[in-house]
Order: sequence, then structure tokens, then C-alpha cells
Amino acid sequence: MLRSVRSFRLSSVPALLFLLQSAAAPAVAQDAPRDYIGDYSTPQNVIHDLYRAVSFRPGDTGDWERVRQLILPQASIGQPARGQNNEDVLSLDGFIELFQQEVVQFRMSEPGFREEIGGVTIEEFGNVAHAWVVFVVYAAWDAEQPQGRGLDGIHLVFNSGRWWISSIATEFERPGRPIPERYLTPPPQ
Repeated sequence: MLRSVRSFRLSSVPALLFLLQSAAAPAVAQDAPRDYIGDYSTPQNVIHDLYRAVSFRPGDTGDWERVRQLILPQASIGQPARGQNNEDVLSLDGFIELFQQEVVQFRMSEPGFREEIGGVTIEEFGNVAHAWVVFVVYAAWDAEQPQGRGLDGIHLVFNSGRWWISSIATEFERPGRPIPERYLTPPPQ
């Protein structure tokens, strides 16, 4: 039996990884710390903190220790392969290593990196949950115009008294393949 289905929209909340292909103009650093929830008794809280952890202000980088507190060590993470029509499947360590390489290669620490959640749909059944997360990518922490958007499929499991991410699969919106409307607009409650 389906325990609950939740859909909601969040604005101005950093979201998950987009491997940038262009550098942006430098931005001014902000002093406010990341605003973590830290309570992982719900899938929403885990997802919220994950997107906060991989986003960063100018001169900084992702909070990899926090990412390790949210994703199981044996998790699989699918990311679109550059220039190919398939997904690379990475371990948690491989995901972090790839992200860190991209930060250096594309000079992402200079302008910072930010994504916002455009919509989240979460379904829970017992100790498992699945979330569809629409993310909007900004090439700099203070950018006003997005660079692109995509859809993350995130599986979570309840273990040791809290929720953990067990897998993530990412796909980007492309010409001729928009994100399905059902993920962009939450259903009536």
C-alpha cells in the first residue's frame, strides 16, 4: 500500500550537480553559511540538504563531508556521459571525484555554483522512497538567468533510524525532449 505521495515546489533552494560546460563571470562571495536541516527523518530533508551540499559560493566548493552523510557508500550515481547518448554509472567516491575535477576544469569555484529545485515529487512505501527532482542550473552563485535544467531520479531507503540516498540518476532537458509537465507542476492536493 502506498503510504504517501507528496509533491511540492521549492524556490531558491540549491539543487544537484550539472557538469558545466562554460565558465561564468566571477561573483561576489556571500558570508552566510549553508542552511542545512540536519534531520534525516524524512526524504524531503535528505534531498534538501543534498542540493545545498553540492552548491557553493564563489571561492568555495561542494561540502563533500555532508554529501557522504547523505548518500550510502555503496550507492550508484548515474550521470550523463559527455558527448554520448548514455549514462556513466559512478560510485559515491567516483561522483565526488568527477565533480571535483569539473570544478577545477571549468573554474567553477570562481563564480560559485547553484541549482534550484523546480519541483519535487516523492512517493514512499514502507522503508523505500523515490523522488523526482526537477533542477534548474545557474552557472554562478548569483546568476539571475539559468543555464539549463534537468530531472533527477533519487531512490532512498530508511535504515538505522533515518533516510539515506541509495541511488541517483540524472538526465538533462534537451531540444525535442522537455521535462514532462507532471514533474514541473505539482498535482492538486
